[in-house]
Amino acid sequence: MMPTQSVDTNVLLRAAIDLGDSQTDQARNLLALADHTFRAEPIVFAEFVYALTTHYGLTRQQAGTLVRWVLAIESVDCDRNTLTAATAMFESHPKLSFEDCLLAEQAASHGALPLWTFDQKLARQHPAARLVGRMEHGWMPSKATTKPTPSPESAPPAVKDTRDL
Repeated sequence: MMPTQSVDTNVLLRAAIDLGDSQTDQARNLLALADHTFRAEPIVFAEFVYALTTHYGLTRQQAGTLVRWVLAIESVDCDRNTLTAATAMFESHPKLSFEDCLLAEQAASHGALPLWTFDQKLARQHPAARLVGRMEHGWMPSKATTKPTPSPESAPPAVKDTRDL
């Protein structure tokens, strides 16, 4: 067996969506190589779902079907359990982005819980997520156990919000 190689989002998109050009066949032939393993990092799946739902206009369920199709390809090496759970969460929670679902499932799979967030939708809809500043969600650090605030010299540079308000 060959060493593991990597694929990017575009390879998965071309394999999943037949655009009637040679890239679909090329991507499918690449992934069908019996003696190869292709690593697809979680960011590739996040980008994959984003492209499917925004650029190609697929529904969450259609995107989920294509994620599961990629997960079934034996040559694709990825965290199947986490991606399966994130896909199910994405399909059943229409207010959550796939990125949020993936982040929460990765935190759970690594035992890095809770996932602290300021995202109220995520905190309400995923059991691994906790809203920063809400005591009713469980553990909150006391002032005695927190690290001191960084000095101005060690703080990141200030960035002005230039969005139109």
